[in-house]
Amino acid sequence: MAPPATGRAHALALAILGMAAIVVATVVGWWALLPDIAPKRIVVAVLPFDDAASRTDGARWLGDGIAEDVRIALVQAPEFVVLDAAATFAYRDSPNRLARLRDELGATHAIQGRVRRAGAGLQVAARLTNLAERAPLWEEDWDAQLAELFTIRDAIARAIAQKLLLLGESAVTAGPPVALDAYEAFLRGRALGRAGDSTRAEELVRQSLHGDMHNPYAHAWLALRVADPDTALGHAQTALRQAPGFPQAQALAAWLGLCGDGDAPQCFEALYQLVARQRDALAMRWLAELYAAGGHADDAALLRGHLGGLDPAGAARDAPHLRLQATPDSAALADVAWRPASELFVHTP
Repeated sequence: MAPPATGRAHALALAILGMAAIVVATVVGWWALLPDIAPKRIVVAVLPFDDAASRTDGARWLGDGIAEDVRIALVQAPEFVVLDAAATFAYRDSPNRLARLRDELGATHAIQGRVRRAGAGLQVAARLTNLAERAPLWEEDWDAQLAELFTIRDAIARAIAQKLLLLGESAVTAGPPVALDAYEAFLRGRALGRAGDSTRAEELVRQSLHGDMHNPYAHAWLALRVADPDTALGHAQTALRQAPGFPQAQALAAWLGLCGDGDAPQCFEALYQLVARQRDALAMRWLAELYAAGGHADDAALLRGHLGGLDPAGAARDAPHLRLQATPDSAALADVAWRPASELFVHTP
């Protein structure tokens, strides 16, 4: 017979093992459910806000601008994927756009809204919809002044991030406030650029920059419109210093700054994370180039196939930034810790 102390120790050990088994079983049970509830499986599509009143030369600049800025803010939340605007904006006029976003792009949630401007007044409404159930999860209206535009667009992004993550308040932001005249010129220019009037678009964006030099929106846009690599990188880095969240400026800084300097491992990781978190079409193009240059043809082909969904209209395929070459040499590529591109479309890191 074991001495009493030994018996008590044995009983205590069994009790601890029993409690550990319960904890493990509970954790395993929750882990089994994670694929269905984890925020990392959320894919958000931000549609252009309805904005019939502010059309200029066919461009709906205010509604497009608010939607794009909400998207830029939300990409700062690493817990879910935010689809590229080139993909979601292509569904603007589709009668079945919510079902198509769900079925064709894998979106789980969509953000829609409307905006009306009357003089100095501004009315904005926004809604978050669960696409699986076609049920609104959140909606809110604002009746405010135009000067409150920056506050409202960030409030939309923060409310949605909070609703999706269930983690309390969120601090995401689309960027700092700039002079309203400069911001309006930028929004008009960006909308005209998307509509195909690149000459007038660049004029307005440069006018915006002259109106307020602390203007990451204009810098990020211009970074993708100049053919000189040093000038493009300078604009991208300035935009990121003023507001770190601009996805395409991040992609350009990774491509020209990291790949251009021969730091292939860091360049690969930066582009990989941008594709994983944001489905950014520009990052996906350059990541495909890295895979191809490194001899991973199947991975490159997979990414280029997905680009057809992210950029259905083939937007900006001839833009200057797509001709900026920064592919590292084979010696630098040999140091990359390659990961399968297929993992990008299964789980978000």
